[in-house]
Amino acid sequence: MAVRSIAAETLMRHFSEAFWADFVRNQVSANTRMTMQQHIDDGCKRCKAAVQMWLGVLEIAEKEGGLTPPADVVHLVKSQFAAMTPQKSSGVRLVFDSMLQPITAGLRGSVAARQFLYETDD
Repeated sequence: MAVRSIAAETLMRHFSEAFWADFVRNQVSANTRMTMQQHIDDGCKRCKAAVQMWLGVLEIAEKEGGLTPPADVVHLVKSQFAAMTPQKSSGVRLVFDSMLQPITAGLRGSVAARQFLYETDD
């Protein structure tokens, strides 16, 4: 990733979120880093809060690598799903499902059972 420069940001009073994200990941130039650090040291609460937020995001991102499941567990789960091959159709098709059709006005609430209609090739 290219190191950001401060040229566009010097016109503003505060630095953008993108700059603070780069700041906590050490992706800004040394001069920009000093200027941004001075801005925080001067007491800008808004920018200090942005830095704290991005530091939290960075901490979570760094810990994410430890959440990867062991390879043997992944292999086991994949093999179980591979064993569940779908059954071939036995020639039975769903033609009607009452839950997929709107109920006629005036009858709503009176039909309690779900109804299915199937057809076969026979």
